[in-house]
Amino acid sequence: MLSTVQKLGEKLTFIPFVMINGMNFFPIFILSQLFINHEKINRFILPLVMFYCFKTTILFIFRIKEIDSFKLLKFSILVGIIGSFIGFLSHRHFYLQIFSGIFLGISSGLLTPAHLTVKLHEKKYNHLKTAPKDLAYSLLFAVVLIFGLFKASNHSLMSTFLFLMFNLILLYIIISAYPTYQIMDNTPYPNYSISESLLLFSLGFFTIFILKSSKKIGFTNFLLPMILLFISVSLIYIFYLKKVKPKRKFNKLATTIIIYKGMLTNFIFVFCTFFMLISRGKRAFYIVYLLYLIATIIGPTLNVLLKKKTRFSQGNTLIIGLSLSFFLILFDWTFYTGVFLLSLFAQYLNQDLTQFAYKQNGIPQDNRIMAKFRLNNIGSIIHQVMMVAILFLVTKLAGVSNLAEIYLDYSTQTIDLNTLLPLQLTKIFILIIFILFFHDLNVFYRQYFINETIDDLSMDN
Repeated sequence: MLSTVQKLGEKLTFIPFVMINGMNFFPIFILSQLFINHEKINRFILPLVMFYCFKTTILFIFRIKEIDSFKLLKFSILVGIIGSFIGFLSHRHFYLQIFSGIFLGISSGLLTPAHLTVKLHEKKYNHLKTAPKDLAYSLLFAVVLIFGLFKASNHSLMSTFLFLMFNLILLYIIISAYPTYQIMDNTPYPNYSISESLLLFSLGFFTIFILKSSKKIGFTNFLLPMILLFISVSLIYIFYLKKVKPKRKFNKLATTIIIYKGMLTNFIFVFCTFFMLISRGKRAFYIVYLLYLIATIIGPTLNVLLKKKTRFSQGNTLIIGLSLSFFLILFDWTFYTGVFLLSLFAQYLNQDLTQFAYKQNGIPQDNRIMAKFRLNNIGSIIHQVMMVAILFLVTKLAGVSNLAEIYLDYSTQTIDLNTLLPLQLTKIFILIIFILFFHDLNVFYRQYFINETIDDLSMDN
């Protein structure tokens, strides 16, 4: 018999769902306020930059040794609580704000894969399911959270940290009430090289640090050397994987698609927010994140219904949805609709990749989703390098504006129509590159999903 606390935890599963998805937005909203409130002082961007760096790369460190996913989930929430508390104490203390960004980045980077793993275990071993009414509760709770966060930010920045800390404590209490499970899997943990893991962490960390710092501060001297270094080290690493370490956890096709999904998500988070801030101002910056959060909450349920009702195959449905979203993103007047639609279909792809990854043999069941998210993060880094490289080439060829001017407009939150042409061209080139992956998407779905039953992953991350 489940205890009363466990039963209460099951009834409140919509709270972890919203909070963990919200941790992709809430810290960004809070830490960006530091930069916006001190837009004349460049160093105040560092807490947000450190958040991005650790969020994207922390999983490379946490692959060195096997860690139970449930323990990792509780650890990540505790780190988030500590980060929020440090932020609460950081008024007029810049270095505390940096540490707050670091802790919140670690928490955000670990929370989603750990929670999704635990939810899948609970579904498989304890047969826990979500009720249709949980979607309505999730939307209501998301509205309350967002409203509370904005109200707290109107009062003071320290209030937002306190508000986030309170909700993370609530999250920890609910997670602690989850019923226990016993994993039936004896697959040995992979022998990950410490040096390889540290190389991936360091390369990703410093690449993001340079790219983010340059974009916010308008400091572009290191961009071209960083891009060339990233490409060189990446080529060496690919050669290493093929010659020295030929056995992969996922095959080449699956690896490509998982990386592609990471690129799609990063396009929304990085390019779309970048583009909208320069073209419409800082309020548009937050609208993109809110659209993504809403799509993430309602997307899983809508996508399950779409897969069951549409006459197209899963692969064709995805390609049609992505194509439509790319088309809408091309135009300013349909841009937000395109972002929302792209967020929905990125979630569509993510659900299928989660289903695929969780069934893979050769990786311990408790670590399969972690491996998937590491590849997602590699896709995020690749997209950022690709975006900057394309923007650099476009500014050189178009001759309308240079990269330093575009980044300065971003850092000062200045709406400048002269910088929009390079951004429009960069957007077109990125979307063309995304379309080039459609063949691989089609092959992937034909190989792995042509005869698959549709798992109801609604209310999962």
